[in-house]
Amino acid sequence: MITVLHPDGLECPEDYYGFYRDHGITQISFSVDELEGANKRSSFAGTDFKPAITAFLLAMLEQAYRDNFPLHIREVERIAQKLAGVELSENEQVEPWAAIVVAADGKVSTFSPEFMEVKAPEYEDFVFGNILEGDLPVFAKTEVFQRCSRDVAVGIAACKSTCRYFGVCGGGSPVNKFSERGDLRATETEFCRLTTQTCADALLAFIDLRRTAKSSFERATFERRVSVRL
Repeated sequence: MITVLHPDGLECPEDYYGFYRDHGITQISFSVDELEGANKRSSFAGTDFKPAITAFLLAMLEQAYRDNFPLHIREVERIAQKLAGVELSENEQVEPWAAIVVAADGKVSTFSPEFMEVKAPEYEDFVFGNILEGDLPVFAKTEVFQRCSRDVAVGIAACKSTCRYFGVCGGGSPVNKFSERGDLRATETEFCRLTTQTCADALLAFIDLRRTAKSSFERATFERRVSVRL
């Protein structure tokens, strides 16, 4: 189940969780309304909602753990698997032709699928060819594709050298970089802050809480045993 978050809902994670639990919904995914493509405005604009979304996700994890309810948050679990060393598919949005979009009239784009609805004269609207007139090897040799590919690569390298979340992100989303900052070579975006970063922070906070709780329990158990012996 995909749930699109709104700032007003961040104050009541227990209501979201209760709905999932009561209806037996165990597989969920959270999204935010991104500033990209045809969507020119986000409800999260103007305020830093990263702490609130992180707290929301942490509350969901805590409640599911408390009830022993098998709630799977796709974005959080993907990061957990990544940190555990599980081999996962890489960020397909930063690999040329890993994701291919073909419009009804045959226009072809790649990298972020949403590029097909972005106006960008400097990149010919991210249209690299027409499937009715050519094929991918031909499109890959065009000047606009080569320039776009270079700029995406520069952005990835910049993310890798500056962002501590790169290991679970892989370079972000080119369409969000362009839509938010007007530059494929940019690094952090609000989309990344509110999705990848919040999920990573919530997961690490949850693990830390469980570790602290376990240590406290073990310490209390040890102290009880000592007092009994004395």
